[in-house]
Amino acid sequence: SEPLFGDLQNQATVTADVPEGPPVSASATALVEVIAPQVEIDKQAAADQILAGEIAVFTISIHNPGDSPLIDVQVRDDLTPDCVRELGSLPDLAPGVTLSYDCATDPLGEDLENVAQVLAFNDAREEVSASASALVEVIQPLVLTKTPSEQEIPAGESAVFTLTISNPGAVEKTNLLVEDPLVPACGFALESLAPGASVSQSCESGPLFADLINRASATAD
Repeated sequence: SEPLFGDLQNQATVTADVPEGPPVSASATALVEVIAPQVEIDKQAAADQILAGEIAVFTISIHNPGDSPLIDVQVRDDLTPDCVRELGSLPDLAPGVTLSYDCATDPLGEDLENVAQVLAFNDAREEVSASASALVEVIQPLVLTKTPSEQEIPAGESAVFTLTISNPGAVEKTNLLVEDPLVPACGFALESLAPGASVSQSCESGPLFADLINRASATAD
């Protein structure tokens, strides 16, 4: 036949003339089942964004949309070892069946985009594969407060502030820089700030003769 991509049921017929009487004929049919193994994988993150130092949790789903059972199912994931499923660790997949499992990363300090790949075979040892990716964005928290938020002073006196920089995340921050363009004395730098730690510093403006609204900002690696 020509190359087949679906089941084929065909019929052959033979006819013959005989010396006396009408022609005679006979027919036979044959069914050819074309096996079309397929596999699908989906990888979903429980949260698209997490704080630095937290873990990312994934759900991996494997589906057999084909017409033959899949055996020796395995999953590869280079960046998330907990998502790996070695040969023999997953059950065979009958047609139409889906299996799912959860897995997690180690604590993350930066964005993670990785790929999970599923491999499987049918009974004829034909290999099928598929892959899926998931992206998790890691947010690096840094909190800066400036107190008091409002104060009144006589003209010609200085305003006193307290700036507190905090690291509520689970990853150490380095090269911290606090800047206050309108009150330069409030700016300062830190080499590092441990997880959960905070540092406060008091400062004051020069003599003021008009209202002052200013903003301090902080950056870190």
